[in-house]
Amino acid sequence: MEREPPAPEAGRRMTRRLVLGAGAGLIAARAAPVFGQGADDYRALALAIEEARRVRDFAVGIALEEIDFALIDFLKTDFDARRQTLALARETGRFATADTATAYLAGLPEALPDLVPLGFDQGGLAAQRTVVAMLAAEGVPLAPSPDLVTPASIPAIPAYAGPVAGRPDTDLIVAADILLETMGISIGDASLIVSLIDSDPGLRTALEDLVARISSKDWQEVVELGEGVFKLFVASAAWAEIKRRAIRKLSWRLALKAVPVVGWLYCGAAFIVSVKKNYHRFSFA
Repeated sequence: MEREPPAPEAGRRMTRRLVLGAGAGLIAARAAPVFGQGADDYRALALAIEEARRVRDFAVGIALEEIDFALIDFLKTDFDARRQTLALARETGRFATADTATAYLAGLPEALPDLVPLGFDQGGLAAQRTVVAMLAAEGVPLAPSPDLVTPASIPAIPAYAGPVAGRPDTDLIVAADILLETMGISIGDASLIVSLIDSDPGLRTALEDLVARISSKDWQEVVELGEGVFKLFVASAAWAEIKRRAIRKLSWRLALKAVPVVGWLYCGAAFIVSVKKNYHRFSFA
């Protein structure tokens, strides 16, 4: 699949105007009866979500053989979009406290129109609430200042020598390591990664499905399954161990990826770019 170049700034502004203009009436019509004046907040946040979706679509569209050339463009696009997302989120005031953020999440399914399909299912919303609670407990802003945003870190995953404990887990370890690095957690120990995976059968199965999609290079499926694995991960037994190891660092990383605001869209984009960058680490490459 050929990658379309990032739209020029004027084009991006026009795209945002079109999205906002086309959706504003429908958003207001659906949101006003429930939220009243809060409808304006949802319009602004629909724009933030569309920015995050644009970054994810860009990541999906990068051809595997072009990843080295496209990486700089991706990092800039992701950086600019996360800054705008956090700026919009702060302007609404919806992320000033855990209570206001939770109320925002509760209203998302009804407030946003089909024109901006988000995939915010109940599992996704529950995962966001988990992150909101964690950030609030650590005293980390739910929507940090855009000035704190830094370019995404695309990891270089080590070449694991072989299966762990006699099992053909190498590809699974690579995928899990990329997932953890995308969240800002560096483990690097294959045995520890496997033990974390094995602590939750549902998570392991989801990762196996994800690896199968990576091997087929079905990038749209990869990003959607990857976002699903993020949601499963924060509900898994492994989550408590990860939090114990690096809760403060993890909290800031997820806040700067705007997870409380737009869910796992930016994480999904960074994950798929990292997968493409480290594709040679998989046995089927």
